[in-house]
Amino acid sequence: MKNYCFAFLIVICAFFSSCGNKDARDFIVNKWRITDVTPSSPFAASLKKATLEFRKDGTWSLTGTPAPDQAGMYTLSDDFKTLTTTDIHGVSNPCEVHELSKEQLIFTDPKLGLKITAVPK
Repeated sequence: MKNYCFAFLIVICAFFSSCGNKDARDFIVNKWRITDVTPSSPFAASLKKATLEFRKDGTWSLTGTPAPDQAGMYTLSDDFKTLTTTDIHGVSNPCEVHELSKEQLIFTDPKLGLKITAVPK
């Protein structure tokens, strides 16, 4: 009986320790609602109505802006500091990631000169 209790305890400990092992790659896969864009401009304001989605298969899309929807591929660096998007024309855009958690995504887009904050949709 002691051996069964010990084995059960090992299984429970393994289960709970694996629950806390999510890394940032798991958090990026989501539909994100853009909530803040700085500096302020009419274009930045239009982004606040947008949805940014990152999928498990390495694709992304931006929908809900006055401009046509955008899509492409993405990668997240091993240190989780650089999010590189590549559009359907093959143009890459490395963005600096300030925060990536299950509650929030904050990054700077150097091409647009904008800091973008998003929360899960």
